Amino acid sequence: MAYPITGSHAKITAGAGNTDLAQLFGNGLRDTTATINPEGSALDATPFNAAGIAMMEHVTGLRSGTVDFTGLYPKTAPVVGISGLVSGGPGYVTRPVRWSLEIDFGEEEITSQTGEAGTFRRFMPGGVGNWRGEYVCLAIDSTTVGLPTTTNAAGTSATFKLCDGGAADPAFTGAIAIIGHSHQITVRGRQEVTFRYQGSGALSQVIGTDPYKGLLYTTTRDVERPFWDDGTAGNQDLTVQYFTGRTYSGRAFWRSLRIESAPGELVRVSGSLRFDGDITAA
Repeated sequence: MAYPITGSHAKITAGAGNTDLAQLFGNGLRDTTATINPEGSALDATPFNAAGIAMMEHVTGLRSGTVDFTGLYPKTAPVVGISGLVSGGPGYVTRPVRWSLEIDFGEEEITSQTGEAGTFRRFMPGGVGNWRGEYVCLAIDSTTVGLPTTTNAAGTSATFKLCDGGAADPAFTGAIAIIGHSHQITVRGRQEVTFRYQGSGALSQVIGTDPYKGLLYTTTRDVERPFWDDGTAGNQDLTVQYFTGRTYSGRAFWRSLRIESAPGELVRVSGSLRFDGDITAA
């Protein structure tokens, strides 16, 4: 008898050849939600008709798909963000209460004619990434909040610590500029200042002491363009299982990541994956 299913049997698996996603889902992240987004299209094929026509006609076009996911860090033992921290940077970092970091490479469509039948669009990661985010601090009486980073500044080194890692803390580091803030004031409430920052240049992933592994890589290193190799069999495999024996699979790369840390919440990671071509539903 057929019956509705829950997500208790779901999992996301990346093949060993898909290096950054294999680390993300195999060692870095405890995946907790996934949304699979297959997409098609309808192309207008309505003809002239001397007798008149009441409705348009369509032909289906090429297909594609993405996966949105969320999870907890680290994979084996998720932690509360009380031991996270924002430090350095050009602005005010007194009493931080939460921070977020977004890394975005986007994508480029590379669908081309092959001389053979095909039903899926093709994609590759964008050529250059961008990183940015925000952090929130409590205003205090002894420190001036200040203004956005002054003109012609190259950025100042900042560290976004995910949590305490013992001998070594997992973090991301790079130069940032403050591009604006919102200073919230009410009569009875605490004053909060939300700073918006823009990263400039390299962003480095710093690994912590086990079990605080790197999200994307096994060693401390700069974040690079998402792994993609234009069609080598097995090197970008990704499978999303939604029940035993029921899957979506294909070649994929990550196009964006978001890390969030706050004192009373588990450290969270979310992001978006792009299937770079054919998708198989089983």
